[in-house]
Amino acid sequence: MSTALELIHTVKAKGGQMRVEGDSLVIVPDTAGLPFIEALKEHKREIIRLLDAPSAPIDDPAEWREDFARWCKERAVSRSGFDDSGSVGVLLIDFAEWCIGHDAVPCQHATFEMLLEEAGFRCVDGMAAGLVLRADLEAHESFSGLACNHHARSGRMPAGRLAANPRMGIETPDR
Repeated sequence: MSTALELIHTVKAKGGQMRVEGDSLVIVPDTAGLPFIEALKEHKREIIRLLDAPSAPIDDPAEWREDFARWCKERAVSRSGFDDSGSVGVLLIDFAEWCIGHDAVPCQHATFEMLLEEAGFRCVDGMAAGLVLRADLEAHESFSGLACNHHARSGRMPAGRLAANPRMGIETPDR
């Protein structure tokens, strides 16, 4: 990836928006670009050329495959036999935060969907079939376990039964 493209992604990751006004590069809020001001000045012409291009440059997913695999291993869960689906947008935000935390530049939405598809997760209607965030699954299991125990104590569900959320396709044993 070119330095200019990396700067565009970095400013976006910091919450900034870039636009071209004549020969000027405008960043809003300006604080998103301040840490990189010298590099932005140095690569201004190339950044303007990229931003003025008829379509945004397409990212090569190869540049993110290693980070994507590490992120999946650390932060996501794929469970065979379950009908789990995670929101592509939520997964992308988590991946972007992970990238920034590891001093990497996050990829674009379309690139992230390509990475998901390459890894075997079908993307339909904004959902990635077969992949969820580990934190979401742990929270669900914790909540389901509490619900099971509450129902068991109240006599509405015998102890030892499984609590099921058919929409999520997750079953958790009574704790």
